[in-house]
Amino acid sequence: MLFRSDESTSLYYGARQTYIDGLNDILHKPILTMQQEWQRSFMWTDHAGVKYRSEEEWEYVNGEAVPAADKTPGTRDEKNGGMSVVQFCDRINARIAERREKLKQMSPDTPMPSEANAFLTREEVLAVRLYSGPAYQPVNRFLREIGNLAGGFRRLVATHPAATFTATVAHLCRAIRKLSAITLPEEASSPLYRGVRGELPDSFWVRGELGMVCATDTAFMSTSCTTKSMSSSTSSCRTPSAVAHDRNASRNACAPSALDLFPTPTR
Repeated sequence: MLFRSDESTSLYYGARQTYIDGLNDILHKPILTMQQEWQRSFMWTDHAGVKYRSEEEWEYVNGEAVPAADKTPGTRDEKNGGMSVVQFCDRINARIAERREKLKQMSPDTPMPSEANAFLTREEVLAVRLYSGPAYQPVNRFLREIGNLAGGFRRLVATHPAATFTATVAHLCRAIRKLSAITLPEEASSPLYRGVRGELPDSFWVRGELGMVCATDTAFMSTSCTTKSMSSSTSSCRTPSAVAHDRNASRNACAPSALDLFPTPTR
């Protein structure tokens, strides 16, 4: 489903090799901590013109959640008012324990991470809290920019103290892997939808060496179980948009269990 308009923003997606290469070359040794990355005091503006400051977002996720309706769009932490970081950790890890037990009962041979590697740490919860709010924007911008680079220059930019978000991304990746591990079979087989703002180039539709259209978003990809929210968010945009349907590729990026515990009300 495509929504067209006069003004256009070009979108870039990597090929299959981009997916294979991954992020291991830049994530193994961050030069800053996640806290240092968000205390560099920078600002950004979302597509609706709302401005955000990095240190304020860091301070917010480390404090008690406060419902806020002045975001883009929706109400941030609408059902999480008063919750602390410790309570968020306890809630998600209780869900992980519950799901692990359920998966074991369904199939004792189901592969799962060990107890020591199954539960989210405080840093991983903070990373998810950051990304599921307005701070997703600088994180995704960083990933998409280095996604166009290669070799030594890629590592140089990715580890530059003024540009890097490798600590935040590393915590996010670990959190997503842990949440994906507790996905139920019926969730893993359900379709997901991805809404995008911008113009897809003609090359996007060219089949690759395996005879299929394969596009890799070099940033984290938010998805929805229905087209309703995707259509409502893109049809109001002044740029061409699309709703993409994928059964498998985006599953690791946004497991349903992650959506339940860490909603993304601010996009």
